[in-house]
Amino acid sequence: CTSGFYRSAHACESCGGSVYALIVAYFVGFLILGALIMLWSRRATHVEVAEGVLASVTVGVMVNFVQGLGIVSLLNFEFPIELVNFFKLFQIFLFDIEVLRPACLFPNSLVGDYTSLLITPVFVLGSCVVWHWISKPLARCTKRCGELSWDDTINAMGMLIHLLYISMCMSILGIWVCSKHPSGKETLKSAAYAICYEGEHIGLMVSG
Repeated sequence: CTSGFYRSAHACESCGGSVYALIVAYFVGFLILGALIMLWSRRATHVEVAEGVLASVTVGVMVNFVQGLGIVSLLNFEFPIELVNFFKLFQIFLFDIEVLRPACLFPNSLVGDYTSLLITPVFVLGSCVVWHWISKPLARCTKRCGELSWDDTINAMGMLIHLLYISMCMSILGIWVCSKHPSGKETLKSAAYAICYEGEHIGLMVSG
């Protein structure tokens, strides 16, 4: 897609007012992540250890289910556009930032897209560490916000790593999945603008 447009299913659509959707989504996600970590750490002091483990497993199963729905949209089947758009909503749980229209902020680049997928977990896990330090002054200002210990922070990072595993596998294996383009050439399923076994794709296959 050209500048000012992003890829949606099988067409290019205008970015409109969504140029900074990626930046806004990161800050909103950062705040939500911090709130969830603090709530979870406070809850842990009032429940039995077994209940905490059960809750963690339940959340993990639920997220894995919606991640599975996101994977369906990546299969080589011709789904109706409405169904494709429905499945693409769940790709956010695969930490696929394409749904946030990064092409509206950065130019389309195979290396850039692939790198953004790989560094997304770094930002997510790094946010946990940042919240560990933010919680210290917050705990002094208000009793509602308890100070996060390193145990709480590492526990949250461990849960996120479990959820990020599928995302990382999809990102790494994505550079090997090609599909037939109407032009007659094979292009990447996850990046239809990139021709397989040519240019940047060869470099990624060697490095990845």
